[in-house]
Amino acid sequence: MNYNKIPPTVRDAIDRHVRDGTETGHFVEACLMNDLVRAFRRGDPESLAALSEIARYIWWEIPEPSWGSREKVETWRRAREADRALALVSLGPEHPPLKAV
Repeated sequence: MNYNKIPPTVRDAIDRHVRDGTETGHFVEACLMNDLVRAFRRGDPESLAALSEIARYIWWEIPEPSWGSREKVETWRRAREADRALALVSLGPEHPPLKAV
């Protein structure tokens, strides 16, 4: 499916959430948490115009445990944080700390 109506910043934020568990802006967070009213309050005109496509992207393209409620989003973020911590530990002391990008 083509998701070209989704603003690149919104899609990037969703993808970073999935990959790294990073926090997103208020609009994307509301979309991930299935909070339609808050999404409408927080979205800019371009994002609101793409809201149905954003919803399809979330539904069809990202893992179900990563979205749907505040609890699921927060659990996903904690799990990704634990994954990053484990990756750092597995590098061992001979490797310098990784820089955040």
